[in-house]
Amino acid sequence: MIMRDSAKKYVILISLLTVLTLLVLSLIIGSQRGLWSSLETQSSQIAKEFLEHNDFVVPHLNGVEDNEKPAFFFWLIAICSFFLGSVSELSSRLPSFLSLIFIMVLFFRLEKDKNKIFTSIIASAILITSPKVFWMSQVSRMDMVFAVLCFSQVVFFINYQQEEKQKTKKLFYYLFFVSSGFAVLCKGPAGFILPSLPILSYFLINKKYQDLKHFFLGKGLIVLCLIILPWYTAIIIKTDGRFFYKFIISDNLGRFIGPSGLSIAKEFSKRQPFWFYIPQFISGFFPWSLFFISLLPVLLKRDKKTVSDFILVSYIVMTFLLFTLAGVKRGDYILPIYPAASFLIAKAFCSKKPLKSFTLTYFISSVLIIVLLFSLSVILFYSLNPNIQNPFLMKFFSSSDLQKAKLILQHANKIFPFTITLFFISIILSVFAMIKKNLSSYLSTSLCLMTFLFLYSCLMILPIIDSNRNIRSFCRDIKSVVSNKDLWFYGFWNDEFVFYLNRFIEPRTPDKGMGRDTFEHIMKSNDKESFFLIRKKDYNHLIQEGIHIPFVLKEGSPSLYPVYLISNKNPDKK
Repeated sequence: MIMRDSAKKYVILISLLTVLTLLVLSLIIGSQRGLWSSLETQSSQIAKEFLEHNDFVVPHLNGVEDNEKPAFFFWLIAICSFFLGSVSELSSRLPSFLSLIFIMVLFFRLEKDKNKIFTSIIASAILITSPKVFWMSQVSRMDMVFAVLCFSQVVFFINYQQEEKQKTKKLFYYLFFVSSGFAVLCKGPAGFILPSLPILSYFLINKKYQDLKHFFLGKGLIVLCLIILPWYTAIIIKTDGRFFYKFIISDNLGRFIGPSGLSIAKEFSKRQPFWFYIPQFISGFFPWSLFFISLLPVLLKRDKKTVSDFILVSYIVMTFLLFTLAGVKRGDYILPIYPAASFLIAKAFCSKKPLKSFTLTYFISSVLIIVLLFSLSVILFYSLNPNIQNPFLMKFFSSSDLQKAKLILQHANKIFPFTITLFFISIILSVFAMIKKNLSSYLSTSLCLMTFLFLYSCLMILPIIDSNRNIRSFCRDIKSVVSNKDLWFYGFWNDEFVFYLNRFIEPRTPDKGMGRDTFEHIMKSNDKESFFLIRKKDYNHLIQEGIHIPFVLKEGSPSLYPVYLISNKNPDKK
C-alpha cells in the first residue's frame, strides 16, 4: 500500500487539475452569484460606506453605527473594491478567495523534507475539495480570512522552531505577531488565543519555560500592540465605549458563556448540544474527515512527534474543544482547523508507511458518496411535487433549507439525467480504485469524485437557487419606478435591498420594519407619494383584515419569499 514514485506524477497531475479547476470555478461562481445573505450584504455595505465617507474607523451600516465586528475584513473589501472600481459581488468575495490561495502557499512552509512539494499539492487538493472550505471561499464572510490568519501563526511558529539561522528565525518570530495583530483586528481576542494555546502547551510539555517567557513577553508583544491598539483605542473613543460593550462584552464574552449566562447573550442563538461540532466537521470536511478520524488515534499515540505534528494536532484538538465549551456554537467557527487537518492527511498519504486503516476509510467514504448520489437520484425521481412542509422533515431541517430543497426538486426533470450520470461515474471510479488497491488510486478517485460533485452542484443546482434568491434585477426595476421618492420596509428588514438599491432606508421601529399604524397613515395620505416593500404573506394578511392597498407595482422573490413593491399612488398617472 506504499505509494510508488511512479504513481506520484499521476497523483500530482490529478491534484493540480483539481485545485485549478475548483479555483476557477470558485472565482466564477463567486463573481456571478448574487449576494444572498444578510452577513454578505452587511459586509459589502459597510465597505461601501467606508469608501463613500472616507471614515475607516467606525463601521456604519445603512448610515447607522455598527459595532458587531472589527474593521479589518471590511478594509480588505474596500481595498479590493477600490482597485476593481466599485463594491461588487467579486470585490466582496475576493478576500475569501485570496485567503484560500494563501493557505495553499503556507503549506509549502510546513515541511523541509523531499516530499514537501508533493505533500503540499495534495494538501491543497484536499483542502479545496472540502465542502465547507470550497463554499466559504466564495462568500463574503470573514471566516476564511480569519482561518488563514490563525493558520499562518501556526506555520510561522513551526518555522520559528525549526529554523537554525538567527536572522530568519527572528523574521518568523515577528511574522507570528504581525499575523496575530491582524487576526485580532479581524475577529477579536480569539485571533490570538486559538494559535497561542498549542504553542503554550508545547513549551510547557517540553519544560521550555525560558523560551515561553521570551516568546510571549518579548519584542513581538510590542509589535502586536502597535497593530491592534491604534484602531481599538480610536473606535472605543469615537463610540464612547459602545464598541467595547457590544463587541468585547456582548459578542465575545456573551457568546462564550451562552444564552444561560449573561443576559446580553440571550440575543444569540439557543445553546447547542456538546456534540454539535462532530457532525459539522464530518459533513463540512467530507470525505477527508473520515480519513482524519482514522488518522487521529495514530497521531495522538505517536511517541516521536515532529514539532509540526505536535503543533498541528494540538491546534486542531484545542480549537475544537474550546468552541465545544462555548455556549453559542456555529459551524463556521471551526473553519480554522481545516487547513491543519488537510496537511496532516496529505502527510499520511505521502508517508513511507501509510495507514492500513486508510483502505477501509476509503471504502466507507466512497460507499457513502454513492449512497448519497443514489438517494438524491431517487428523491429527484419521485419528488417532483414534494410536500416540503412535512412535519417529520421540519424536525431536522430549517425552513430555509427546506425551501431551497423545494426549488431544486421543482427542477428535478432538468437535474435528474446529470444525477444519474454522476452516480454511474462514481461507481465506476470507486470499483476501479478497489481493483487497483493502492493509495494513489484511492486518493485520486476521492479527488475526482468531489470535483465532479462540486461541478455538478455549481453548474446545475446553484443557478436554480440563485435565480430565486438574486434580487439584482428586481432592485433595478424598483429604482426605475421609485427614483428618489420615499421607500420603506413594512414588517421586515432586508439588507440585500439596502445594498442593491444603493440608498439609505430609514428604520422606523425597533425591529426596523415599519409599524402598522404608520403604514396605514401613509397609505391614506394624498400629500406625498410613498413606496413600500412588503412580503406577500404580510400583504395577504392586511387584505384579509380589510386594509386598502391602492397599487401593487412589482413582485420579486428575494431570499426565497415573494416581496411586493406597493404605493399609495399610481406612479403612471401624474
